[in-house]
Amino acid sequence: LQVTDNGCTSSVFTDSVILSTNCVWPGDANNDLVANNLDIFPIGLLNGTSGAIRNNASLIWVDQPATPWGVMASGYTVDAKYADCNGDGVIDGNDTTAIIQNYGMIHLRQKSGTNHDITMSVGPDTLYQNTTATVLVGLGSAATPLDSVYGVAFSFHVDPTAIDTNSIKVTTPASWLFANTTDHFHLYKLNRSGTIAHVGLVRNDHVGKSGFGDFVTITIDIITGNIIGRDDALYNRQYPLHCSIDNISILKLDGSILTEAVVEDSSALILYNRNVGINAVNRVPISQTLVPNPATNKVSIQLKGYDYLEQKQLLLMDATGRIVLQQLFTTNQANIDLNDYSSGIYIVKIVSNNGVSESKLMKQ
Repeated sequence: LQVTDNGCTSSVFTDSVILSTNCVWPGDANNDLVANNLDIFPIGLLNGTSGAIRNNASLIWVDQPATPWGVMASGYTVDAKYADCNGDGVIDGNDTTAIIQNYGMIHLRQKSGTNHDITMSVGPDTLYQNTTATVLVGLGSAATPLDSVYGVAFSFHVDPTAIDTNSIKVTTPASWLFANTTDHFHLYKLNRSGTIAHVGLVRNDHVGKSGFGDFVTITIDIITGNIIGRDDALYNRQYPLHCSIDNISILKLDGSILTEAVVEDSSALILYNRNVGINAVNRVPISQTLVPNPATNKVSIQLKGYDYLEQKQLLLMDATGRIVLQQLFTTNQANIDLNDYSSGIYIVKIVSNNGVSESKLMKQ
């Protein structure tokens, strides 16, 4: 059985066990959300390795569905398919072309859980030091609600590099699954390094619940000091915050347990500025204007509050949040050719060291 997850193929191997296969972004050979010089390492380690050819492969910086090869480079935990940047089924020196073409490009993984029982989202999409990230964990969807759920257990992982590991807090706000703090038992266990939270929740009233939506909230504080082990050059740059969940078990009222082998992965961008103090976030007043809006063939983006010569990242997202265009530019103006896009609502987001701005665009 084949299902799709945000455009990526997933395969069901046994009842209730799903293995998720994420998309390849050409040039991000190590799947760390950015195309840069580190991506040459897995290409060298896997040189000569072959696997499935990527359908409709290109070097364009968009997410491209790819079948897992089942091979990993020594010291890496990601599938070899990511190192096949050009999608021809062979890892070799030709794959470095995608790194060069897309160098510096950053992608945000799509919010997880489209076709799985477990869902997770990290927000807001852009964070600053001395702020708090909120992770929402849920079950099911409007299209695929769950029935007779009695308990859930999973492990939550977070990259410790940019967080206060003592700040992770797990709560169960009122939801379809747990109405209050007395209708269930809970277990929250943090590992010693503060990077994994093992969560166990079970109702205590012998009543199974049916529905969908978020049922757990996890909050994490972003650190304000220097990032240990990171060069100062990181500051005034973007840094991805990775979160994932695995070891998922869903207890039904009849005692049966659904297990998922999928690792749900979601992330946000942290913007650091070396001049930001402990008690203040340095947010330069920034804005953008779209001219014209609505637009038919082309739209001009005019920026205020950004450093004129600073490199900026432009993201164009459709109504579902999917990134359909991503490009780098300098100056305080950029243009988008809209001829290849369908009519509808789009979000234009500009990301830089100064901060983030976004506007709604109507394509006629």
